[in-house]
Amino acid sequence: MNAPPPSTPFPDCPRDTQDRLVIAHQGALGDFLLGLPLFDGLARLFIHRRIDFWGRPELLALLTTKSYLGQIRSSDSSELAAFFHDVLWGQTKIPAFFAEANAVFIIGQEQSRILAERFRHRLNVPVTWIRSFPSEDTSIAVGEYLVSQARSAGWPVAYGFPHLLPRDDEVYSVTAWFHRQGWSHQRAPVLIHPGSGGRAKIWPLQRWWHLIWWLTQTAGVPLLVLVGPADQFAWPLAESASILGAHVVTEVSLPRLAAILSQCRLFVGNDSGVSHLAAAIGIPTVALFGPTKPEVWAPHGPHVQVIKSHWQPSGALSFQPGLAPEAVEPTVLRAVRRVLSV
Repeated sequence: MNAPPPSTPFPDCPRDTQDRLVIAHQGALGDFLLGLPLFDGLARLFIHRRIDFWGRPELLALLTTKSYLGQIRSSDSSELAAFFHDVLWGQTKIPAFFAEANAVFIIGQEQSRILAERFRHRLNVPVTWIRSFPSEDTSIAVGEYLVSQARSAGWPVAYGFPHLLPRDDEVYSVTAWFHRQGWSHQRAPVLIHPGSGGRAKIWPLQRWWHLIWWLTQTAGVPLLVLVGPADQFAWPLAESASILGAHVVTEVSLPRLAAILSQCRLFVGNDSGVSHLAAAIGIPTVALFGPTKPEVWAPHGPHVQVIKSHWQPSGALSFQPGLAPEAVEPTVLRAVRRVLSV
């Protein structure tokens, strides 16, 4: 934790390796995106900004438009397994990816703290452990919580909203697809994502159906419905939406999804990683929260509206398309209409 003053380059490092930081992060999409203010803040501290990442390649692909991105090493390998063994950790050679860094940041919960402490004993560079999210009895936003820990460790990181740019080649492909559909900038589609990694966080599917009906039949806007790998329960809803003219988006990479979001007029989603991605891309985002604390987990951004709703989780995944559509939940409808100006 005893980091040197990091506002200037490390004086004893060769110039071509100055300011090579390594960040280890194994969290899911939402956790990863909540780390963006920390990543960007660390990069701003140095003249020669290079950050190498050890983590999930499919998530790290979102950082290819960041000028500070260096090497990517997959966390799927077992190269660090020995460092969690009470005996082997002191005998195992540290991979050069970490050993040649000027500073190491390890982000995670308690188990990752073990790795950080053992690296600290073996490496002659600052090793900082960052707890990935606060305890349940606190109400600090996760992104600010990560930054505050870095500051406490001696790294004067300034907090800023998470921000991502989509890749140009992905945007080109998406705009070509939109053009074929006849969607102009003035008539860009709305993208909704009725899924989430936590089932308790899913706004009831029947309420999603009410919103889909209103968007397609009343507002008359083009609609995209995202169905992710963990959203099998949402297929009946998506198929019913397609009958109303919606387009189902599935099996897309995160860089492609980022590009799709960048060209959309509005995003509506649950407390999920995709909501954080939409906010980081910068499009108007309506995030629907139920049992989780929005003050801790809500996406941050200049165009984010957070709606605190209430429902019974036991019936949230039931869906009956034959029922007559009801009025959209008033707070949600107001938020959507504010963006669409309808």
